[in-house]
Amino acid sequence: MTYMNNNSIRSVSIPKKRQTSLISVGVGVEPRVPELKARLPTEAKCD
Repeated sequence: MTYMNNNSIRSVSIPKKRQTSLISVGVGVEPRVPELKARLPTEAKCD
């Protein structure tokens, strides 16, 4: 349980940092943010 919680916390902090850089890159990348967020938790669950 603790391991899964750590994964969720990490997957949350990573997108937040990436979101900032993505926003500064351009709005065209914004639609990909949900995809990245959806992939991160999936990968964490697979591990």
